[in-house]
Amino acid sequence: AKKGMAEAAVARLKAAFESGGSVAVPLAYLTAAGVAAPAELGGEIASVGALQAAFPEAARQALAVARKETAGEGLDKMKAFLMAQLGARSVAPRAGEDADAVLSRAQAAVEGGDFAAALAEIETLPPAAQAPLADWQSQAKARLAAQAALQALGQ
Repeated sequence: AKKGMAEAAVARLKAAFESGGSVAVPLAYLTAAGVAAPAELGGEIASVGALQAAFPEAARQALAVARKETAGEGLDKMKAFLMAQLGARSVAPRAGEDADAVLSRAQAAVEGGDFAAALAEIETLPPAAQAPLADWQSQAKARLAAQAALQALGQ
């Protein structure tokens, strides 16, 4: 009976996690079934939708910092200033190593729900450009850790 309760609790937990709902009640069922809940599932876990909604603004801020850092002199500096003021950035993934290209690929990964790929792209940015994305990164890492813990729990 305890095994059945635990399996049902894990199924509820997976459903709540995937839908972005609260995992508090399924965690209580899990504990009542005698299974210790992984610590990764106990904190605040951002939903896929929340992470997708928060990324564009953080990416614009990161791009502004990167452009400011890499701006040369004369026309390059003026162009970087205008681009930062407009907040213009690529939204379709494109090749390249500049911050705009990296963030365009990260955006595509985020839209596809592939937060691990987005985090890998972000890590290639200069540290100063990563700073505006720090909160988003920590939320994405927490979600990935919770997802891994939930997968291990299911097994």
